[in-house]
Amino acid sequence: MNTLVETSSNFVEMSVNFKDIFGAFKNIVEGFEGLAKLAK
Repeated sequence: MNTLVETSSNFVEMSVNFKDIFGAFKNIVEGFEGLAKLAK
């Protein structure tokens, strides 16, 4: 059984990872938008 502290620190790590993934996804989308503008 996890303690509350362990659970909350795991949750914080998960949300940090999610933020990193979301940031990377945003960068990829912005990169594609830049390419689309260049292609026009």
